[in-house]
Amino acid sequence: MERSTGVRLVVLVLVLGGALYLAGEYRAYQATSGTERFEAAMDRPLSEREPMVAPRNGTTVVTTQSVRASMLKGDDGDMIVYDAAGRVRYFDDDANDYWDVDPLPGSDDRIVYVATYPNPGGGTLNAIETVDLETGEVRRLYTNVTTGGRWHDVDRLSPTEYAVADIARDSVQVVNVSTGETVWTWDARDAYPPSAGGDPDGDWTHMNDVEQLPDGDILASVRNMDQVVRIDRETGVVSNWTLGSDDAHGTLHEQHNPDYIAPENGGPSLLVADSDNDRIVEYHRTEGEWERTWTYSAGLSWPRDADRLPNGHTLITDTRNDRVIEVDGDGEVVWSVPAHRPYEAERLETGPESADGPAVEPTGAGSGEPSTGNSESDAGGSGGISPGRILWTILPAPLIAAVRWILPPWMHFPEMAVLGGLGVTVAVWAGWELSVLRRVLRALGR
Repeated sequence: MERSTGVRLVVLVLVLGGALYLAGEYRAYQATSGTERFEAAMDRPLSEREPMVAPRNGTTVVTTQSVRASMLKGDDGDMIVYDAAGRVRYFDDDANDYWDVDPLPGSDDRIVYVATYPNPGGGTLNAIETVDLETGEVRRLYTNVTTGGRWHDVDRLSPTEYAVADIARDSVQVVNVSTGETVWTWDARDAYPPSAGGDPDGDWTHMNDVEQLPDGDILASVRNMDQVVRIDRETGVVSNWTLGSDDAHGTLHEQHNPDYIAPENGGPSLLVADSDNDRIVEYHRTEGEWERTWTYSAGLSWPRDADRLPNGHTLITDTRNDRVIEVDGDGEVVWSVPAHRPYEAERLETGPESADGPAVEPTGAGSGEPSTGNSESDAGGSGGISPGRILWTILPAPLIAAVRWILPPWMHFPEMAVLGGLGVTVAVWAGWELSVLRRVLRALGR
C-alpha cells in the first residue's frame, strides 16, 4: 500500500508539473506574442509604441485566419499592420478570418480587404470592407452570405465594382457594391466536367483568387483543378492560355494567389504560391507556352501568397511555419515577421500585389532548369539538427502538418512532447487505477 501511495504521489507531481509548465508557456505567449500585446500597443499613441518586428522600407499588412478545430482556440483571425519602423500601426480581430488585402488607389493609408464573420441566420457572412489606417474608421462596402465556402479574394475594378472569387458557388462574379447587384458571372460548370477537381457536391473548385488583367480579362485561380485560367468576359476561358492541368502536380498543386506581371515589367509572367508543392514558382509566357523561370522552396510549408516587390525581392506568407518572410533574388531571407496561420501579406507602398515588381528573365527555350531563389537545396532550409526537423524526416509530412495546424500557436516541440507525455501518463495511471479497483471488487466479492 505504501509503495502504491508513493507511485501515486510521483505521478501526481509529474502531471501537475506538466500542467503548470503548459499553463506557464501559454501565459508567456499571451504576454509576448499573442493578441494581448497588439491590443496593448493600440491603447497607446503610435509614437509611444515599441517596435515588434525589424524595420522595413514600407508598411506591411498581414492577414491571418482562424481554425475551428484548434485546441484552446481563442485565436480568431487577425489583421496586423506594421509601419516602416516595425511598430503596430493598426490591429483588428473582430472577424473570424481575414483574407485578401490591397491598398486603395491614391492612398497608402486606406486599404480594402475581405473578412468573414459568423452569420446569425446560418452560413458565413463575407464582407468587403475598407479601413483608414490613420483614423481606424472601418467602412463596410458589401456583404454576401454563403454556405459551404468562404470568400478569399476580391479585386477592385472601379469605385463601385469588385470582382469576386466565390468558393461557395464555384464562380467568378462582378458585383456592384453600391446597388448590391451582380452584374456579371462566370460559372466553372461551363468549363469543367463534374469529375474534375474536388467533390462536385462540396468543395468542387475552391475558387480562391481573382484579378483583372490590363486588357479587362479576368485571371482566376481554380485551386482544386490545379489551374490558373484567363477568362474573357464575353467568351469564357481562353483555353490556350491556361497554366496547369488537373492533377498535373509537377506544374501546380492546389495553388493560391497567382499574380500577373505585365510585359513592361519583364512579363507576361505569373508568380504563384504553389501551395501543396511547398514552393513559390514563376512562369513566363513565351510563344504561347509557359516556361518556369524561378522557384523558391527552401524550408517553406504550404505558402499561400507571394508578391514581387519593385526591388526584386519576394514577400511570402509561409503559412504552416507561422511566418511572413521577404527573400532577395538569391533566396536569402532579409526580413521576417511571426504570424499564426498567415494568409496574405501586402507591402502597401509598392502597389497591389506584384503590380510594380519585375519578372525573372527567362532562360530561353530548352536551356535547362529554371533559375532558383533558393540559397539552400529545394529540399528545404539549413536549420541544422532539431527535434522538429527530425520529426519532419521520420514522420509523414501531412501528419505533421495537420498536427501543427490544429495545435495552438504557442505549442511547439517541447510543449507537444509534454502534452503527449501527460496524455500517456494519465492514460496509464487511469488504466492502473482501474485494474486496482477491479482487484478490490473481486476481493470483496469473495
